[in-house]
Amino acid sequence: MINPLRLLTNAASLYFQVVAQVALVFLTTRYVLAALGVGDYSLYIAIAGVMGFMGFLTTAMAASAQRHLAYELGRSETVRLSATFSSSLALHILLAGVILVLGESLGLWFVEHILSIPDNRRSAAVAVFHLTVVSAASYVLAVPYQAVLTAREQLWLLATVNVAGSSLSLAVAIWLTQYEGDRLVVYAGLSTLIVATMVVVQAIIARWRFPEATFVASACMDRSMIRELTSFSGWNLFGALANVSRLQGMVVVVNVFFSPVATASLGVANQLLGAIKQLTHVVLQATSPQIVKTEGSGDREKMLWASSLAGKYAFFVAALVAIPLYAEADTVLELWLHDPPASAATFLRILLAVIVIDQLSFFLSVPIQAIGRIGLYQSALGGLQILTVPIAIILAANGASATIVISSVLGIAIATTFLRPLFLRRLTHFPYLLWFRRNVVTGLCEIIPVALSVYAIGYFLEGGSLRVFVTTVVSVLTAIVSFLFLGLSREERLQLLGFVWRRGRGRRTAAAGG
Repeated sequence: MINPLRLLTNAASLYFQVVAQVALVFLTTRYVLAALGVGDYSLYIAIAGVMGFMGFLTTAMAASAQRHLAYELGRSETVRLSATFSSSLALHILLAGVILVLGESLGLWFVEHILSIPDNRRSAAVAVFHLTVVSAASYVLAVPYQAVLTAREQLWLLATVNVAGSSLSLAVAIWLTQYEGDRLVVYAGLSTLIVATMVVVQAIIARWRFPEATFVASACMDRSMIRELTSFSGWNLFGALANVSRLQGMVVVVNVFFSPVATASLGVANQLLGAIKQLTHVVLQATSPQIVKTEGSGDREKMLWASSLAGKYAFFVAALVAIPLYAEADTVLELWLHDPPASAATFLRILLAVIVIDQLSFFLSVPIQAIGRIGLYQSALGGLQILTVPIAIILAANGASATIVISSVLGIAIATTFLRPLFLRRLTHFPYLLWFRRNVVTGLCEIIPVALSVYAIGYFLEGGSLRVFVTTVVSVLTAIVSFLFLGLSREERLQLLGFVWRRGRGRRTAAAGG
């Protein structure tokens, strides 16, 4: 069963993390850009993009571990739970070794021969890449422990560790502005040290809190479990590679075909996009463990209902932030960075449209993962998404502008949005037309009043910090009203308001009793 109190606790923990991390990331990016300059910053973004491709391995394995742990918790299978963790940790140790080998061979060749790097920065770029490879391999080892904490819905612990890591990154960025040596290499080294520290802390917490988070050599010899995890991960591997190629691949393409300023512009836009994705992922992280557990307990109807409703909330959160930011992108970037790279606002608007459109059906991937039959789904949607890179290369090679090249991501996002529910329908007889009416049509109706209010403010007020403030306040209030009365059905609205009222009454009763 879906536990509303647990969902509320999860969401509150994650929103604390996101709000804190967004503020910290904004400040960190500002100081890092000021310390490194556009040239070194664009170089760091390009090198991180190369290792971002390696990140698809981590994403795929993490999805597999989290799904199986949550599923076994739903079935209350203690022995299988321990075997799942031990098998997952063994696979991740192997994966960390693969990342080190691939990074120091193919990845290093790519950096030295393909990326556009000034001659006087080649040695620094190679040093940064070595550190980035170590950072990526270290992060892989934390995934099984993160999966345990996520499946157990101890999201406040993860939130605390992540915010602490972001705080350390900000401290490093501030210190970096006063450092006189090679700031690029030192920044990469300290960032790697922060990642390694967070890995150790997460492992200690997971082992301390939950008995299954202890490696048992005999448990990881369960061939059926290894086969199940690798089979599931194999399909997720392709899907994760395709998803990473959309943005990280675009960074590499822009670095090869366009100027460092264009690369820096895309890097800044990606920073803001990452912050918004964290907000929408709050809904995903807060609800997906219970959705998978519900499927594990055999209540598929409840699982599908929860997935569809969670998708509405994710779309609302994305639109709530994206619409005012889309309208005030130029001013926000100037207030944030003082002198933002050219084209950053244009790239940001394209990526904002991508993330809002994605939310219309992204949550339908959760029930598909919970059911476990993901082969055809990942091969079809992954194949479509991975076309982003060759399409971008063809456009850039034929003289298209960087804006047109990056816009190819938007076309692929629209196609995948309408394909996801078709695959879920194939597995569960999911009502496609009902989803289209309840999620797509109501979602578009929901954002129209918000967009009109933002347009009206822009017409009557001059650009500046005052207009940004007024736009934000008015759009948030309009979005909340619009979501309640246009985005939600009458039944969903009454359930939400009833739950909020009961929680408020419970708190007042507790306070009176105390």
